[in-house]
Amino acid sequence: KGNNCADFLAKLEASSDSDLTIHTSPPEGLFDIVWSDATETFFLRE
Repeated sequence: KGNNCADFLAKLEASSDSDLTIHTSPPEGLFDIVWSDATETFFLRE
């Protein structure tokens, strides 16, 4: 099992021009990944 949340955040940061990003709330799209982890729902990677 991979770490989908970490993968999502790494890809999000890779596309950013900033050296450091602090999120005051979860980035759009992250909630679905957290929810799928919590409910043990798995999605195929593209």
